[in-house]
Amino acid sequence: MSLAEHQAKVARVCLEAEPSELGSMEHADRWGIYRTMVRARLHRVCEQALKRTREALGEETFRALVDRWLATAPPSTRFFRELPGEFVAWVDATECPEMGTPMFARDMMRYELAVWSVKADDERGEPSVVDFSFEGIPCFSVASRFVRVAHGVDRRAEDGSVDAYDGALLVYRTAGFTAKCLRLNPLAAALVEELRQAESARRSVTEAVQRAAQKQGVAIDQKLIEGLSGLLEKLLTRGVLRGCLEA
Repeated sequence: MSLAEHQAKVARVCLEAEPSELGSMEHADRWGIYRTMVRARLHRVCEQALKRTREALGEETFRALVDRWLATAPPSTRFFRELPGEFVAWVDATECPEMGTPMFARDMMRYELAVWSVKADDERGEPSVVDFSFEGIPCFSVASRFVRVAHGVDRRAEDGSVDAYDGALLVYRTAGFTAKCLRLNPLAAALVEELRQAESARRSVTEAVQRAAQKQGVAIDQKLIEGLSGLLEKLLTRGVLRGCLEA
């Protein structure tokens, strides 16, 4: 058996729901203990990253969901910090009836993943920037995430309930390495989404604003400009928007 074949076998023994090969392995009892330890570690990382999602779904339902992921789409990363991202990506791409109760479960999961991710993001190697201008290409901090939601999962009542919210959440990391969240109404969400896309598409801030206004069906009038100015001030002051890409 080659090394690759052995690695694949060990992965099946550890991750399959009912590994048929376990009983035939030498020192099967030891491999059983190793399987338990590996699975416990994988579960623990997901539970740490998605605490409120686990609470909302219930421990039994959450554990069963992680077990399904491990059995059907095993992790491909070597890094524990990236496991929650792979798990959430699988949930988003899979029919999971469990995620329908409560209705805000998927939004909660995406929000918690954003919080987990920005805390670990490495800002080294970020591109050089110049002062912000409407003619420049916007540059956002690597440690930020834009999350479309239908529920205000960044806040919850004492009874654990979450209100409906039409907009988006902008999660970012502060200078003190804590995660913060900025709520965005539909227009602000459209503006931020276009500004973030403008960075990769190499479009100017002005072009991004025009595209957002067109999508929202609003005129670029005094009211919009005042709202935009306030939004940009928040983004720049908090370091979410770093400035514009250096030419």
